[in-house]
Amino acid sequence: MALEALDFTVWAILCRGRMGAPEGGPRTHQALIVTIEDCDWLADAGFPGPAPIAPLRIDTKEQQIVGHDVFRLRADPRQWRARA
Repeated sequence: MALEALDFTVWAILCRGRMGAPEGGPRTHQALIVTIEDCDWLADAGFPGPAPIAPLRIDTKEQQIVGHDVFRLRADPRQWRARA
């Protein structure tokens, strides 16, 4: 709600943590997609594990360095869903 109050476009999504596992469990986690200057970012402040401390760009498969950690988003055609 705070991001929307600041005029960001926000889309809430359900997620599952895989933590390297070949299959994920149920979608029990919520994250946000935030649009900033026509670019979508994954903002996930509440994941209780090795999670980024800043948003990640969704439009790249390249590694993203956040703090001292390196992250890479991978699309899984069985899991990734386009927004309506």
